[in-house]
Amino acid sequence: MTPIKRFLSDLQTVQLLWAAQQRAFAGYGNSRRKARRTGDTIAGAIAEEHYRLHKTLVEASAVRLATAWEVFLRELLEEYLRKRPAVLKRVWRFSGTRIRADRGTVDGILESNRFPLQDLSRAREVLRQYLGKDLFAANQKQVIDLTPVEHLIIVRNAVVHRGGDPTKKFHSALRTHRTAHGYLMSRPRVPGTLPATQFERLLQMVARVAELLYTRTWQLPRPIPK
Repeated sequence: MTPIKRFLSDLQTVQLLWAAQQRAFAGYGNSRRKARRTGDTIAGAIAEEHYRLHKTLVEASAVRLATAWEVFLRELLEEYLRKRPAVLKRVWRFSGTRIRADRGTVDGILESNRFPLQDLSRAREVLRQYLGKDLFAANQKQVIDLTPVEHLIIVRNAVVHRGGDPTKKFHSALRTHRTAHGYLMSRPRVPGTLPATQFERLLQMVARVAELLYTRTWQLPRPIPK
């Protein structure tokens, strides 16, 4: 399975998580209305449990999408080195040495670069080093806008490292004072944007970025980096 097919397959899991949070939110609404109407304390407790589940699944959807992106980059690097093993000798400046372009080699590359794929800037530098400086070049016919990926990673870091609480970078980059959950559930205030949540917007746009990146890697006439 190619990296892009694996990525699109992983998105199905993300969509299942998102559908589950929608069901949990509906259950929260139903139980909350019942509690208000009847004063049923059990219904109130059930409503709270539904809401906690909903919030957890919203955040899990973002984390899973970010993980799928990270796996996509790793597999793209591995696939590229397998098909163009000469790149390893160029980067490592080895001559007359046989190098295996396999998973272990990629693991070594990522480890030596302090596991860069969870940071967009560092990931770009590693990919440029091995796949070529033209990969993200602005002189291409279609510039790949990585902003959605940057925003996704910022949200993912807030969930994983802060329990969903926003950081200063979160506030400045996303222009919001909401929590990760609140941001993902909010709707973009962008003219012409479909009436979807920020998460659904990110899901669509990150998938588009991955498809463009994979197309540029293989289907466009790109030279072997020298």
